Amino acid sequence: MEHYELGVSAGSERHAAVDAAPLWKRVAARAIDTVVGVVLGALLLHYCGLAGQGQWGWIILAPWLYMVLSQAVTRNTIGKYLMGVQVVSMITTRPSLGKLAVREALGPIGGIVGWIFAFRAAQEDPNRQTWADTFADTCVVNRQAKPVVQVGLVVLIIATWLLARVVVMPDVHKWQEAQNLQVEINQTAAELDRMAPRLQEFSTALMRRTTQAQARETSKEMLPLIGQYDLKLSKLKSLLQQALDQNLVKPDRADVIRRMLAMCNARLIMAGSLRKGLEALEGMGVIPPGTGQNIGNFRDASYRITADSTGQMGDPGPAYVVRIPAAGWTRLPRVQWIGPSNNQSNAKRNPCCRNTSDTYQTKFTLDPAAVTETAFEVTVAADDYVDVLLNGKPVWSHTSQNMCGAPQKFTVKSGFQLGENTLTFVVTNLGGPTGLLASLAPVKK
Repeated sequence: MEHYELGVSAGSERHAAVDAAPLWKRVAARAIDTVVGVVLGALLLHYCGLAGQGQWGWIILAPWLYMVLSQAVTRNTIGKYLMGVQVVSMITTRPSLGKLAVREALGPIGGIVGWIFAFRAAQEDPNRQTWADTFADTCVVNRQAKPVVQVGLVVLIIATWLLARVVVMPDVHKWQEAQNLQVEINQTAAELDRMAPRLQEFSTALMRRTTQAQARETSKEMLPLIGQYDLKLSKLKSLLQQALDQNLVKPDRADVIRRMLAMCNARLIMAGSLRKGLEALEGMGVIPPGTGQNIGNFRDASYRITADSTGQMGDPGPAYVVRIPAAGWTRLPRVQWIGPSNNQSNAKRNPCCRNTSDTYQTKFTLDPAAVTETAFEVTVAADDYVDVLLNGKPVWSHTSQNMCGAPQKFTVKSGFQLGENTLTFVVTNLGGPTGLLASLAPVKK
């Protein structure tokens, strides 16, 4: 009877001594079988269509299944055959399926400690049983392997490994990329969630501000946060689009990603609008409003006529908001024409006011920081034309004597002073109706 045919009949006495395989052969066989099991498991996942869905946990189970089933059916594994060893029962003819299942489960769990135990016990126990062998009543013995079969198995292992590398590795890389992308999406979304309460807090504070100065101060604090929020939203949008474009999401998650992408687009629009509004609010805190915006009793509380040679104003005072404009006067959004009277119709003013003028003034205050930061763009129309001064110094002169239907733009970036500033519009009238239309908007220097 050969050494590896140890079993007699069930219930017989345990074998006392066997031709136990050395530990180095067992370690080498285990390493080969682990590689074979992992490769086979990866191929199985790929051809079952599970690899692209991240079901790689099955690879942990694959080597165990391979070891148990291979030994239950053929009494051997590729690794053990190549190393010339075999698992046998210490009691029966061959290990049962249950014993093999226990042995192959305990083997990896025992790990290095189990091997050390077997090595130290080698002098007292010539069977060199590990913990797994002890529980399963098994032992690993030497056996004769045919060289031709060994060579064939080596070729089979290499071919299988190459197949797995060509077929499975792209799935592995794609899965890993999807996992990394998911982590980055989760982190970016979490950062946005952390920023949201702070934005809400700023928005609430902004609504409670009662003065322009307070609102401007809040907007200064809020603008950097809006900028960061906008960047994070743009990043999240890019990551979500990448996941869709590169097909890195499961089919059942694609609709969720699309909804998140639509939400990002909507929030980006809202953030952009909010940012523009805050920038405008910050600028409006230091520049005067346009004409006809601050009305009381049909007169402009922000603009005064300080000199009038048309005869329509009795004394200097707030400019009138023109309710009956002349034909052909242009319009600008959110501002209104002002003049020395509220009626500037052609029928009433055509015989009047030849070669006369009106001087309009509005004032605003700058703190030390705003003196260097302030700049604004002016869009202006007049009947018939206008020249502009800041603190008594010219900042813009007319290029046409017919400006009632052709607004012109210019930017004021210098000439400001600490404290009170005066912006003056000198409107010259060649005859008939007269008035001023001006819109001011902050710009960056």
